[in-house]
Amino acid sequence: MSKEPSDFDTLPARRGMDWLTYSLQLLGRDIPRLLLLGLLLQLLAGLTQVGALAILFVLAVPALSAGMLQALHGVDSGLRPSPVVLFVAFTRPDRLLRLVLLGALMLAGAMAAVMMVVSGALTGLDPETISRLEQGDVEALLLMDPGLLERLMLALVFGLLVSGTISFFAAPLIWFKNMPLGRSIWLGLAGMMRNWKPLLVLGLFLGVLAVPAALLSAIVLGLNATGQGGSPLMTIVMLFVAVVYQLLLFASQYVAFRDIFRLGRPQAGTRSESDQLVA
Repeated sequence: MSKEPSDFDTLPARRGMDWLTYSLQLLGRDIPRLLLLGLLLQLLAGLTQVGALAILFVLAVPALSAGMLQALHGVDSGLRPSPVVLFVAFTRPDRLLRLVLLGALMLAGAMAAVMMVVSGALTGLDPETISRLEQGDVEALLLMDPGLLERLMLALVFGLLVSGTISFFAAPLIWFKNMPLGRSIWLGLAGMMRNWKPLLVLGLFLGVLAVPAALLSAIVLGLNATGQGGSPLMTIVMLFVAVVYQLLLFASQYVAFRDIFRLGRPQAGTRSESDQLVA
């Protein structure tokens, strides 16, 4: 199957480090407003952890991601993003439908990936423990067999990897390029495969930066799960580090997409139709 020459560029491995460097610079241009957007997204995630709300949030993730990418696009153009830009995709019903459908495909792909890894492993688990896990009870993890817990964590990471791969370029292609759902997924995956070298370099550096954030989160969650309680200051620091790292992931996604799919740097002082909620 041939690729249309105008679809995307194939870039060298060293570009991955350039993406990370520019992502950090981009965040530094307006970190207070971007932090506010990141905290708002974390708040929405925290309020929708269980039941139907959790499913609705997962379906809305591509639309909310489009809002974060639009905010970064605004910062890249010299604009100052407003908090409402996070919901800009909800003002575009045509693209919103495709983004929600993308969320449904992400959910289905993640669930299939998780079931492949933990198939049959949860049959002997206490129903009460399963119920507590579904309700987001961290202490229930201590009741699980260590081997099963390790397998479950692996399944969750695998599921996130599958869903993230599906949407990494598909969501911005729908939002910025107004592409149909099927073509955005195919073209996004093709762009990732042809640019696996710079994306691998980017991923390795992001993985290194994730280590301190993961260690801090593990310490705080471990203290809470054992009933010892963590310092409020440490919890605040953990939240701050998590939000900053999340912003770095979004910035890296935006910069890589802009470079590979030739989105182009917007000119300062200009506003496109999708910038209407950026002030």
